[in-house]
Amino acid sequence: MIGVEPGSVQVIAFFILSQVWDVISNQEAVKIVSATSHKEKAAQRLVKCAIHEWKRKKSGIAMDDMSVICLFFHSSPSHQLPAIKIVD
Repeated sequence: MIGVEPGSVQVIAFFILSQVWDVISNQEAVKIVSATSHKEKAAQRLVKCAIHEWKRKKSGIAMDDMSVICLFFHSSPSHQLPAIKIVD
């Protein structure tokens, strides 16, 4: 999935196992990662949020491994990207 932060030139690419998507929406994933002040911790924060949501939403169901990789791409301000929300 690729997300573009509204009003910015930062593009985020996610590589996520399906268990995360079972409890976190595309929009929530972009919001969680975008709100992380230290981008090197973004994937870890997304997994922690997914684990919390799994326990809340799927109590009693065994949780499988959750893995996330976040890639951040930046464009120069003179080449701003159009505002888009989510591309699956």
